[in-house]
This record gives sequence, structure tokens and C-alpha cells, in this order.
Amino acid sequence: MLNTKTGFQSQLKGYKGVIYTKCFGGMRQVPLIDITKIGQSTAFKTAKVKVNAGVQVGFISDSTTNNSHSDFYVVTYLGKKYALFHEAMVSPKTAALPILNPKSIGVYGKFDSLDDLADDILEGINNKKNYIDHETYQYLLHIMALYSSKARNMLDLSTEHEVEEQIKQNYDAWKKVIKMGKIGAQFGELLGPFWLASKKYTAKERQLINIEIPFEANYPLVDYFMTFKDPRGEFTKKYSAKSNVTAVANTVKFSTVYENLLKMRPISRQKSFLKKHKDSWLYKSIQLAYKLKQGGNLKIHEINSAIEAYLIEEGIAKPQENSVKFWAALSKDPVRSIELLNFFNDFMLHNVYYVTFDVKKNGIPEFYFSRNGLKAASCRLKALEGEQVGFDPEFGPSKPTDRT
Repeated sequence: MLNTKTGFQSQLKGYKGVIYTKCFGGMRQVPLIDITKIGQSTAFKTAKVKVNAGVQVGFISDSTTNNSHSDFYVVTYLGKKYALFHEAMVSPKTAALPILNPKSIGVYGKFDSLDDLADDILEGINNKKNYIDHETYQYLLHIMALYSSKARNMLDLSTEHEVEEQIKQNYDAWKKVIKMGKIGAQFGELLGPFWLASKKYTAKERQLINIEIPFEANYPLVDYFMTFKDPRGEFTKKYSAKSNVTAVANTVKFSTVYENLLKMRPISRQKSFLKKHKDSWLYKSIQLAYKLKQGGNLKIHEINSAIEAYLIEEGIAKPQENSVKFWAALSKDPVRSIELLNFFNDFMLHNVYYVTFDVKKNGIPEFYFSRNGLKAASCRLKALEGEQVGFDPEFGPSKPTDRT
């Protein structure tokens, strides 16, 4: 979002399309000033037309004007010319979008029903209403309406089919402004529980008990927990959200991996993983890091140094001039890199369910499980200053499978 005259002049030079109004002074609407009255000080305050943020207005090239109030551009709106001040404008590119992850919109904790979760999400969207463009707000509200009757009532729509039709009709216009990558990476994870709880992908005898969204924005491995009940009793599953719209991954520290291995259920799954990996240099390194951390007497860099010394002594790695180069060299080694990737992928396959968010060409969201989505396309080890060594994965695009 540009806030300077020179910035807009650069962006709009020779531009003859449309620009967008933005929220001005904390209000939901911005004023257009009737240019026929702009020089009349008495009429200036009353000759305003209020338009919603995100509305498109025609831009007349090379029409910058100066007056005693501010710099403005001449625009067309509903067939008439108006002055639009540059501080109330958004460049032809998409506008800045606030963070939309669960924590930032106030959605976290335990929810006893999908309706409770939907209510909190809608409240969070409305709290951000004055800070996002009109198109993005409408799109978020419509995709929520696919799962929430309250959202459908807000749009005066009755069925999911009506919502889908409106999305299809408007998506070509909306997507010119929407930052889909950000929505996919941050907001998409909030929609996963609705898809998972749908009849199509949940056994008929399975009852949803609650959904839990961690408060921490970067909770290790897991974006949400869902507890179910069936004839065998209650059980909780861990889900991690992926987006095919954009790729985001966090470093997974050694201690986090080991703690998850200790808690891996059912026990048969834990035994299967350990049978394959318990003698590997990676498992032994992770186990060493955990034990040293539990001792409580060593600082992080001392623990990392101890792991490096162990790997050098075992002939797994060669000494380097610093830790950054040590882990980089180990990750690039032709043999060790394959062992690293296989270990991490196997750990993820045994530990977490991935739900992938995607968007069809017509704007309708879709979700799916995918074994490819559980696998890292590449993985390296790294240790930042003052942080424990961990896995740094990059995930490639995933495709739907029949896995449920």
C-alpha cells in the first residue's frame, strides 16, 4: 500500500485501468470530493461521496492536482469525475493484508462444536474488516458460508449451493485484489476442521468431541487437534495444515522430534518407526540432544557442539570452521542427505496427518489428504544462533489421493 505522492506517480504513470480505495482514518469508507466544488471552501465539506474501501474507481492518467488541502488524483465513479486524495488510494497492485492466522484474529483454545469455531472465526474476520479490502473480506465471508449457517445469513443466502454460485460469479473480479498465497498459508488452516468433520470423510459412528487450536502461532508440527469418540472410546488426532497455494514450513527442533516419538500412538506405530531408525545416526543424535537438554546444565550452543563432536567421532561428518558450515556440509553430503530426508519423511508419516488446502480455478476451496503432502521435497539440518539444531524441510506441491 502506497502512502506517498511520488510512489503513486511511479506506480500509476501511464496507467489507465482502475485503482482501489482503502480504509481512511479508521473508517470503513473513504470520501470522493466533487471537483466542481473543490475550490469552494464552504462547499468542500458537504460535496463528498462516501464509498466502501475496496471499490474500484477509474483513473485518469496524468491528472495530479494540488490544492490547499492535499494532493489528489482525478477519478471517475458512476459516470462522474471526483478528486480522490492519494492517502485514500491503493496502487493497482494488491493491497497490504493483515495477518490472518488463528492467533491474530483471536481464534485459539478448545471448541466444543464446529458452530462455536465458526462463530469465533466470523468475529475475527469482522474485527479485521476495516483493515482489509472489500474483495478479500467478501471472499473470506463467502468461504466461511460454505460451512457456517451464520455466515450464510449474513450474506442473505440459504444454501451452500447458492454460496458456491456467488463465489464462481465474483471470483474473477475478487482474485485481482486477493492475496491468495497469504489466505492459503494463514486462513486455510482454520477451514480444515470443517472439512474433516464432514460426513464424507468421517466415519458415521464417529462423533466429534472438540477441536483445539494451540495459542502459539508456530506450535511444533501441529496446527490443530481434533478429539473424536467411537465405539472404541475417545481418541485425539494431530493435524498439520498445508497449502498448495503457497509453501510455508517451520524448523522442527531435535527435542520436539524426540518428544513426539516418545508420545507416538498407537504403540505399534512407534515400534515400527524405531525398528527402522533406532540405530541410525540421526536417531542417536536426537536422543543425545534430548538427554543433554533434560540435564539442564548445558546451554544450547554447548548441546549443539556435543552433537557435532559425536558425529565427527563416529565418522558421520567432518569438522568445519563453525556450526553453520558444519550442518550445511552434512546436509549436502550425497549419502547423508538421503538418510536425512528419509528419516524426516518417515517421522512425519508416522506422527501427523496433513490436510492440504487448495483453491479451484473458480475460487471454490478444496481439501485433501495426500501422502505426497506428508513428504518433504528436501530437508536440511541447521542451527541458528542460540537455537537448538533442527530439521528445516521444504515441501513440494501435493496431489489428492484416496487416503483418508
